[in-house]
Amino acid sequence: MSDYVVKIPVLKTLKDAVYGLPYKHLILFAIVNSIYLFCFEFIQGGFSNLLSILWLFAYYIFWCVFFRYYYHKKPYFFIPNILGSLIPSTKMFFLVIVISVLLGLLPYLPLLMGFDDKYLMFFESYMYQLQNAQINILNMFALSMILMLIFPIILCRPFLAFISSVQGLNGSLKKAWKKSSGNYWQFVLLVFLLNIPCVIIYEMDKYIGCNGYLNLVFYSFFFVYYNLVFAKVYDFFYSE
Repeated sequence: MSDYVVKIPVLKTLKDAVYGLPYKHLILFAIVNSIYLFCFEFIQGGFSNLLSILWLFAYYIFWCVFFRYYYHKKPYFFIPNILGSLIPSTKMFFLVIVISVLLGLLPYLPLLMGFDDKYLMFFESYMYQLQNAQINILNMFALSMILMLIFPIILCRPFLAFISSVQGLNGSLKKAWKKSSGNYWQFVLLVFLLNIPCVIIYEMDKYIGCNGYLNLVFYSFFFVYYNLVFAKVYDFFYSE
């Protein structure tokens, strides 16, 4: 007999996440998150700067504490479980790198297969347009669509394993994959709906001329909500 497949109630999950934390606590986490994001703005060169590694480590600990707080796992700052959560996180990072490299190599594949000069001319034109492409809503939407199709593989399911491990529970990717099997398109829809306000706020920030500050305020709250959404997804699959 085949295993019974449960489907994520996407709209209900998004709604329940709004009430995932008491509003006072939600605002507190959003304020701390905004401090992290604001500090990152002062790191020259962004992720190309080695200081960003320290920032990432501190930011990672912040979200570990967030999930331990959400699940009432005291002490909230518990080093063994935080270190244990690095196992699924590293696997998730590895998946992102592998998929990114494969996607980056796709345009070169015809060249390696010996296609003629016509493709070489097309490839040179493609690379030129890619390097000089303007950042607009259409380009962002196209990129988002590509990412949304691979997010269930490289982010959504590994994220469930991370949430489990940070609580000191089984952080197996295999278990996360098995529990959430048959939900590929539900994950795609979930990420798609979460992406809509991001695109809207980005365009509003650019239109109003806020120089990124509207984005900063928005993401201070949105990242907290985003993690609450996946906490609800985790609850749906792991509550037995």
